[in-house]
Amino acid sequence: MAFPCAPCGRGYPEEHSCRGGPGAIDCHELGTDDSGQIRWDYGCPARRPDRNGMATPRGPKTSPHHAYLLQVTLEGIDPPIWRWVWVESDMSLHALHHILQAAMGWTGAHLHEFTIDGRHYGIPHPDDLREVPIQDERKVKLGSLLKKGLSFSYLYDFGDSWNHLIGVKKVETKDEPYGAAFVEAGEGACPPEDSGGIPGYQDFLELYQTKPKGKDVREFLRWAGEDFNPFLFDRHATNAALLRLGWNQWGK
Repeated sequence: MAFPCAPCGRGYPEEHSCRGGPGAIDCHELGTDDSGQIRWDYGCPARRPDRNGMATPRGPKTSPHHAYLLQVTLEGIDPPIWRWVWVESDMSLHALHHILQAAMGWTGAHLHEFTIDGRHYGIPHPDDLREVPIQDERKVKLGSLLKKGLSFSYLYDFGDSWNHLIGVKKVETKDEPYGAAFVEAGEGACPPEDSGGIPGYQDFLELYQTKPKGKDVREFLRWAGEDFNPFLFDRHATNAALLRLGWNQWGK
């Protein structure tokens, strides 16, 4: 004779208690053994043991979460400006845009575009007359695109054309998502917005190192900020900004 289980309908060869129904922790109590210890059946798909040996609800199976280490390098600048950024598979490509803005130090004042495996991603506009179609980055999750060894680009500011080369250096499986990106390492300050693109900023860097008190350097710093240091990168301040980004779900 089989005794049916209330939560799952499965039959058992001996009677067991279902006093509390599907939510009861003793749903699969099969009685006690010779030593007086309660015997549980963990084979039921509706139950599993927790750390204390109690039977708890078995949740639905979910896809594993992945974390990706991205190496982000601003193209054409010497010495290099780069970041190692950790992101997660359930983040959207639109979220990655905001993460890159915070990780590098940009202000989001200009348009942008991703190019991945020959496809272009961004924010489509009804008046956009471009020949190459653009995919909506808000509808694409990183888990559907990223894999170890993949290289792609992120173009920011179509006037100054700051192109970022991005490579997926590492992929790790996580039990649960962290919920925010963070920078593991990096070097170099982000160029000021509207500073002339790669040629103009590279000229400034060379003058900053060879003629730091020269007129051109003084004028640049007067415009960019007297405390601007092109070789300074504050990782802790950057990660604080990324944490706020994650907590507030900006750009999700």
